[in-house]
Amino acid sequence: MRKISTDRVKVYEYGMSFVLQSLLPESFLINSHDKETLHFSFLHIVKHVSPKSYLLRNTDLPSLTDLHINLEMQLKRYERLAGISIEILRPLSELYLVETKECDMLSEITSEMNEILERLGVKINAV
Repeated sequence: MRKISTDRVKVYEYGMSFVLQSLLPESFLINSHDKETLHFSFLHIVKHVSPKSYLLRNTDLPSLTDLHINLEMQLKRYERLAGISIEILRPLSELYLVETKECDMLSEITSEMNEILERLGVKINAV
């Protein structure tokens, strides 16, 4: 049996964020704003739907005001371009990335999560 130190365990939401990033259309990053601004816009969407996302680790996001971005418009734009409703991804928000000093691991993928992933054609990568 392998022992894992729990003194430096960090837990992040993984499933929903991973799928949002996997389905991110290149066209989302093309607009009147520069690509970096739109990337930050995407991260604000992630923060809005999943504040504990692994995508937000070690990331300082400029404010929406500084970016001159309307979050609701960007949410709708993402959904339209990706062809999905973000709400259907909600069960995936219970798939967690657990980081320890020794290794990273994912929590269990339930059958409901698996169905959503299969329907969307997204495969979760091992960490």
